[in-house]
Amino acid sequence: MREEGFLAFIDGVIQKNLPVLHRIESIREEVIQVNRRIIFESSKAIESVHAKKFDEALQYIERAKLHLIKTREELGKEDASSLLDKMLESGEREFFEAALTYSFASSAPPDEILGEIDIKPIPLIMGIVDFTGELRRIFLDALVEGELLTAEESLRTIRHIYSTLIGLDVRVSMLPGFRKRLDIIRSQMERSTENLHLSRVSQRLRKS
Repeated sequence: MREEGFLAFIDGVIQKNLPVLHRIESIREEVIQVNRRIIFESSKAIESVHAKKFDEALQYIERAKLHLIKTREELGKEDASSLLDKMLESGEREFFEAALTYSFASSAPPDEILGEIDIKPIPLIMGIVDFTGELRRIFLDALVEGELLTAEESLRTIRHIYSTLIGLDVRVSMLPGFRKRLDIIRSQMERSTENLHLSRVSQRLRKS
């Protein structure tokens, strides 16, 4: 009797959770497609920012945000929403990077761009890490255009982000590639400092 009851319990657990697994399987591809769409819209927003097409960039950001909000609402109704949430992490990361890039370049408050959207901690941190790469691009564009004040602001922001991230008290395993990206940011700072110094020297020589 003990064996019969134990096996019945096992069968019951399997049968109870099988519909959830089937549901995950049925909407998995849909979530993947939405995630790709969020990444696409966010990437286009970043490129529009660098082209100084801020209205266009904001439209891409708003579309990405709507995709993210709608999908989050739908996933919240699912029994296995935590499993499906992870499929959106790369999209959330790209979206947050785009929002920060737009905010910095356009001087729009980041909280107004993001609104009430809920982004998970890991995509938030890694989105900030990725944002430093866009700051480097803004920095270089500013040097080419002779806008040293913008270049200086970009470099100060990179330095601030680096000094904050380097002091994070978290397990590296929670943030894949985090340490390697910090090394890249440090290298960006060193190159940017040298670039800025040379630009200042060149500017002084032109004025003399």
